[in-house]
Amino acid sequence: MQDKIVLSSSPSDAVAVGPALLGFQPSESVVVVGLCGRRVAFCGRVDLADAQACTRDVLVAMRNSGADAVELVGYSQRPEWAALVLDGLARGPFDGAVIRQHITDGATAWRCDRGELLDSEPFTPSLPQPERTRADTVAAVTAPRHPADAHTVEARTAGASHNQRQRLLSAAMDSNELHPDDAADAAALLDGRDGLAAAVASIVRDPHKAYRNLLVMRQHCTDAHLPGVLALLTLASWAAGHGPAVVEALTQLDALTPGSRTVAMLSELTCSNPADWLRDNTTV
Repeated sequence: MQDKIVLSSSPSDAVAVGPALLGFQPSESVVVVGLCGRRVAFCGRVDLADAQACTRDVLVAMRNSGADAVELVGYSQRPEWAALVLDGLARGPFDGAVIRQHITDGATAWRCDRGELLDSEPFTPSLPQPERTRADTVAAVTAPRHPADAHTVEARTAGASHNQRQRLLSAAMDSNELHPDDAADAAALLDGRDGLAAAVASIVRDPHKAYRNLLVMRQHCTDAHLPGVLALLTLASWAAGHGPAVVEALTQLDALTPGSRTVAMLSELTCSNPADWLRDNTTV
């Protein structure tokens, strides 16, 4: 996360930052906000229940971002327990780096110190808060597939010239409402350097639109084209700030291509791992 946000010491302001950066409402979670000065350089999430065991990747990603201090924010319906978890993190893996700790149960926000809840106030966020949950984001990447017939897709795309292929792919990636047939055809055109370059250019130009259209491609592409779509969906999810979708797309890709260099490269780029690698959702 490279957005420049100046953090306030107000508990409400502090706990509003996590959802604003993650793009969803965390629950029973610790959000780690890495700071470089007063600029937000990194934002990661771990489950409260697994916080001690799941911080390795967060620490690596935080260091790679250049962050030199962290703020820990807990989101839980059991704030007293969450305060103890944050204190354990502050004294353990993040020892010496934590400058602030805050917690909210959705209605009240607190400052924390040494496992104690302090300075309570009504939670009145100063930043726009997303309505969707983490489950909503994951559901978009786990929607049932309805793959197109491979022979039909081949018949529609085999005779296309290079220029036609580029136009078709660009139109699909930039579409406001991608039709399932067009999605399946576009997925078939992703193979090769030119197709990949066109898709990446679309992701850079408008990551949110590319993300939405790649979700449609994932649902309707043939089985043979699914790995390529998932790789690009991982990239688009990361560029659009949909952390849970990154992990889910990587997990599906790893299941199809176990141990592949593509999975390793995307994992390194996004600072995320397939869920099966650690049996958790470490960084989002």
